Amino acid sequence: MKSTKRGLAEKYHDLFSSSQDGIDVWEDLLTRCRLYETIDTEEDRIRHNLGIELVITAGIYEESNMRQVTRNLLNIPLPPPRDNPEPGPRDVKRL
Repeated sequence: MKSTKRGLAEKYHDLFSSSQDGIDVWEDLLTRCRLYETIDTEEDRIRHNLGIELVITAGIYEESNMRQVTRNLLNIPLPPPRDNPEPGPRDVKRL
């Protein structure tokens, strides 16, 4: 018998990965939750934690997946060099 947690994770995967629209919406949700940004304010912290909770609910941030998550992050190609690089981390442009 499938657990409720597993069933919900499968629903998230099915909903967001079954079409390009679903992938676009998932990306938009995580971006709006400031998942890819540094946390500057209490509002950002709340949004960021919601984004993390969505990823956890989708079953992505499971202990058994963390090595694969890390390796997949390293498979993302580096962007081309910027003409005027600034030191330090760069946040994703906010909507």
